[in-house]
Order: sequence, then C-alpha cells, then structure tokens
Amino acid sequence: MNTVSPVDDVFIMDAARLSRDTIEALDCIREHDPIYWSEKSQCWLITRHEDNVQGFSGDLPLSIDRLGMFSFSSIPIAEQPGRIPNLLRYATQFSVNIDPPAHTRVRKLLVKAFNRKVVEDTRPFVISKVQELMEFAAARGGKVEFVEEIARKLPASVILRLLGFPQRYLPEMKHWANSLIGALASSRPPPEMHDEAEKVTIHMAQVARDEMAKRRVEPQEDLLTQLVRAHDDDDRLSDDELIGNLILLIVAGHDTTSNTLTLVTHALAGHPECWEFMYAHPEKLAACADELMRYVQMSFVQPRVASEDFVWNGKAIKRGQIVMLLQGVGNRDPRVFAAPDAINFERSNDSVLTFGPGLHHCLGHQLAKMQVIEFLSALVSRFKSVKVLDKELRFMPQIGFRGLYEMNVRFDPR
Repeated sequence: MNTVSPVDDVFIMDAARLSRDTIEALDCIREHDPIYWSEKSQCWLITRHEDNVQGFSGDLPLSIDRLGMFSFSSIPIAEQPGRIPNLLRYATQFSVNIDPPAHTRVRKLLVKAFNRKVVEDTRPFVISKVQELMEFAAARGGKVEFVEEIARKLPASVILRLLGFPQRYLPEMKHWANSLIGALASSRPPPEMHDEAEKVTIHMAQVARDEMAKRRVEPQEDLLTQLVRAHDDDDRLSDDELIGNLILLIVAGHDTTSNTLTLVTHALAGHPECWEFMYAHPEKLAACADELMRYVQMSFVQPRVASEDFVWNGKAIKRGQIVMLLQGVGNRDPRVFAAPDAINFERSNDSVLTFGPGLHHCLGHQLAKMQVIEFLSALVSRFKSVKVLDKELRFMPQIGFRGLYEMNVRFDPR
C-alpha cells in the first residue's frame, strides 16, 4: 500500500468491543492518517468527519452492495444459491444494500409510506409503552436486566404497532434480530450463522406474505397498508422488494434503537449531572438525545466497496477494496465537536453522523429519535439515578452497530 503512518494499526473487526485503547488508537489514526490502509484488517479506515461525509454522499465510487464480499464470503459462491437462497433473495433487496438507480426508486416508495405523520401518529403508543416500562421497573424495586426487559421491549413493540403486526410476534423479535444481524452485520460470520439466518428469513418472509395478503383484502391505518398501496401503484415495489424491506424494517427498526437506549442509559450512570440537566430542562431533550447518541457511538461503522480505482486525498483506492466509513470516530472529530469526550448538551449536533448522511440516510431516524426522547423524558421524571450492577459488559460481535448482550441496572426513585 502507498501509505506510511506513525500510528498503531487496529484490527477493526474487534472494534465492536471498543475498548478505551481501541478508541484512542482510532483517534490517533484520524489525526495522523485519516484515510488509512489497515494491514491487520485489509481495508481502508476513514476516520475524519469531513471524509466520512464525502464517503456517505454518493459522490465517490463507493458501493453499498457489499454482501458478497463481506457478509457471505465464508460460503463459496457456488454453494450460496443452494444453501441460503432466501437470505440471498431478500437481503439483496434491502434498501441499505442497493446502489442507485435502484436505490433511488425503492427509497422514494418507502419514504412515501414511512413519513413524519406515520411517526407522529405512533407517539401516543410510545408514551404509553414507556410509562408501562417505568411501572415495571418501579415494581421490581428499580432492579432490571435492561437489555431484554426494557430496551428491546419498547422499540420492538413500537415497530410491530407501526406496521400493524400482531404483538404476539414480540417474543420472537430477539431471535430474528440476532440471527439476521449476526449473519449480515458481522465480519465474515461462520456458515452456520447463515444457516440459522436462512431459517429465520423463511419464517419472516411467510409472516410478511400473510400480513400483506390481509391488507390487500382489508386495508388498515398502518404502515404496512401504506407500503402495500405503494406496491400496487403504477410505479411499484415487487413482492420481493416489499418483503425484503419489511424484514429490514422489523429488524433494524427495533434492534438499533434497543442498542441506543442501552448505551445511553449506561452513559447516564457515569454522568449524573447529565441526568439532572435533563430533569431541569425537559424542553432541551431533543438536543440531549442527539448529543447522547453522538457520545455513545452505537452507529459505529458502515462498510463500502470501491467500485473502481480512484484517488482520495492522495490515497490510491483500488477496485474491490473494502472502505470502512467510521462514523463513530468521525463523531469524535475535534474539528467539528470540541472536547468530544465530554457530553455537552449545549453543543450543536447539526453535523452529527449518527444516522448516516447522504444517500442512505436512515429511513427510521425520526422514529428512533422520538423513542429516545420519550424514554429519556419518562426516565428522568420517574427516577433520580441509575447504577450499572455488572462488573464487565460484553459487546455483541457486530461491527456496524454496537450492542450489549445484557446490562443489569438499579434505578433509584425520586
């Protein structure tokens, strides 16, 4: 490679654990060699804020169609159609896995259905569900396993309600998410992980078909009906596109928000002054949510593949090389966020990279942020502090979105 750098290399595939040493090493790379070839990881690490913005913009020959190189590479290409046909069929339709012009068309139809009104109509349910979870925690003396008993229950219930799916699917959401994210968002997962994801995909696709068939006979006031109507327009989504993106909405629509709620609560345990600020300034909760999401780095990295040779700020990127857009590290760039290690609720987060700027900006960002805000509002109103009871926390082995296996906490009532 054509780069020589006075920094320590990082094996980025372990970065989901994000030890303090890893954070400091990536910060050092950002300051000394922001477009950095990692020999350990065999990919480019993009760490500076402005380079991440450019990488997400769509102006560079960087493809998001990276499943073959990244997620499915542990299975020989010749074996994939016979071994994981449904995973191939539907995951390749996810809006987050396709490039323009196909992406432009699919996203337009999805946005038409998944609009601000749909999100706002869901707010009363979110508020009610948050209060229910606060009551649950209080009834347990404030002591709960936060990941499954609080963090997953809120967004999982919300996405089912939003789509109009029965809440009876709630117990299955964890397995659906862990199986698909493990197979699609981990680095070169083992073949047996794909086998389990194939089974889950078959089941989820059948659930989606059944619910779609009901909406075509009897439309409802829900997001699925809106998507089916978009599917039936002249410019329509195919059944595979619709089913694939329903699977994406169900999994991504709750797992990333669950991870965010968990990491935000963990951060607040170490910053009681932030808890009290939110209690004293409820009118600033939207800004507080943005800052906490920047700080915890749940959205950590998004891979791309170079679709042709090109030069980026003096570095020769070769066709087929993996490029890691490290948005979590960009969110710590002191050129944009002064004193990035501090939580500062007064700072501007207009340039935050949490939801990915550019072409593939997160479709569900409004829904996710609304849930975080309503959760924080209820939490600081009901309780005065939180303590994490675990001595060590285990991060899941996925590199795109950081999440914990479990986190036991105790909330102290006001």
